[in-house]
Amino acid sequence: MKYQRPRLTLYFAVSWVICLTLVLAFLDFKFTLIPRMAYNLGHVEEDNYIHKFKDTFNDTTRKTKKILVWTPFFKTVEKWAKGINNELRNCDYACTATPNRGNLPLSDAIIFHDADIDMNDMPGLRIRRQPWILYTMEPTALIKKNYNWMNGMFNWTISYRNYSTILGSYGGYVPKSMNTPVPPLVSLKNKNRTMYASISNCHDAGRRFKLIKEIMKYIDVELFGRCSNRKCTNFNGPCHPKEILNLYKFRLAFENSHCRHYVTEKYWSTLAESDTIPIVNWIKGQINPTVIPNSILNGRKYQLGKVNNDYCMLCEKLHKPYKSQVYTDLGGWFKEDTCTKYSLIGMAGRWLDRRIFNIFNK
Repeated sequence: MKYQRPRLTLYFAVSWVICLTLVLAFLDFKFTLIPRMAYNLGHVEEDNYIHKFKDTFNDTTRKTKKILVWTPFFKTVEKWAKGINNELRNCDYACTATPNRGNLPLSDAIIFHDADIDMNDMPGLRIRRQPWILYTMEPTALIKKNYNWMNGMFNWTISYRNYSTILGSYGGYVPKSMNTPVPPLVSLKNKNRTMYASISNCHDAGRRFKLIKEIMKYIDVELFGRCSNRKCTNFNGPCHPKEILNLYKFRLAFENSHCRHYVTEKYWSTLAESDTIPIVNWIKGQINPTVIPNSILNGRKYQLGKVNNDYCMLCEKLHKPYKSQVYTDLGGWFKEDTCTKYSLIGMAGRWLDRRIFNIFNK
C-alpha cells in the first residue's frame, strides 16, 4: 500500500500534464496561444513560401472565366458574389462569379475569404487546373488562426501585401492628365476644428492610444468611436458626413497595426471623402506601394482614382497562361512581416497595458 500512493500521484501528475498539453496545443492550433515573432527579413519574394510546378495552364476555349465563391465575406456568400460581379463588369477581360457550388467542376478558380473558412466545409473535389485563392485584407497582428493546416492547400493569394499573387489595395491613385480640371485649393483658415480621430479597436497592437494621448497634451483632438464617449454619426463608411469632416484640418489616420504594407481606408477615405489632411503612424516597411509617392498629398499632381481592382487582376490572370503552384508554408508567408502575429498571450498583454495606462492617465 505504501508504494501505491506515490504511484497514483505520479499517474495523476502525468495525466494532468498530458491533458494540459493537449488543451494548450488545441488553443495554439486554433487561435495561436504562443506569440510568433515576425521574421522581418527585408525584401520578400513570394517564391520563398510556394512550390512551383513545371506545368502551365492556358485554356483558351472559355471566353468567360467562372469564379466560384465558396465562403461568405463576413455576410453571405451571395452578397460577396454579387459584389465581385459588380467589379468584374468594368474589367478588360470577361469573368463571372457564382455562389452556386454545383458549378464546382466547371469553375476556373475558387475563392475563399480567410476569416470565413470552415475546414469542415471545403470542396470535396480538387482539380489541378483550378486554383484555390485565399483572400485576406486583415493585418498579421489580428489574424488569430494557425496556418499550418493550410499548407499545400492554396495556390494563389489576394491581399494588401505587395508580395501576394495578386495585390489587393484599400485605395489607389492615378496621375492627372493635362485635360483634368484643377480643383480649387482649400484654405485651412476656413476650417474651425483642428483634428479628429476615429478609433474602435481599443486594444490594438499599434497602441495608438499612447500616441494620441501625448498629442492631446498639445493639440485639441476630438476622439470618436468605441474607445471614446463621442460616437460616430454614421455606422457604415466614414464616421461623419462629408460636410462635418471638412470642418477639420487634420485626421489622425493611425493604423491598428504596424504590419508590412498595411495601409487601409483610414488613409484613403480621408483623401477620397473629405479635404482633411491625414496624419499617419506608419513605420519603415509599412508603406504600401500604392500610396502616393513620398506621401506628398499634392492635389495638383495626383488625383484619387479607380486603379485596376483586385478582381479585374484575378480575371486577367485566369485568361493568361499561368504556372501551377501551391503555398507550402502559408504560416511563414504571414509571419514574414514587420509586426508580430496575433496570440492570446499578446492580446492579454495589450489588454493589461491599456488598463494600466488608463489608471495612470485619467
